Amino acid sequence: DGSLPGKAEPVSKFSLFGSVTCGPDGRYLYLTGLDNNDQFGIARLDLSAPAREPEFIVRTGVSLARGVTVSRDGRMAYTQATMNSNLHTLAMDAK
Repeated sequence: DGSLPGKAEPVSKFSLFGSVTCGPDGRYLYLTGLDNNDQFGIARLDLSAPAREPEFIVRTGVSLARGVTVSRDGRMAYTQATMNSNLHTLAMDAK
């Protein structure tokens, strides 16, 4: 009939998302992005919990975490992207 099983709800603690990854057991989603307090980090969303509010587990400062992966034994790996702007000078002959 084309109906959907439920209503999509926004994740309220984020103002900007970077990526989302499902954990190895399917219980958690791992979200990266900027929270409503302008802090970057990684949060974990328990899909079995009725409230479905993400819990921040890593703060990454001014860097956006990307490529989150979680192993079956609970170890996490990710990269961090930073935006740096620098001015470089080079001494040259005036010729």
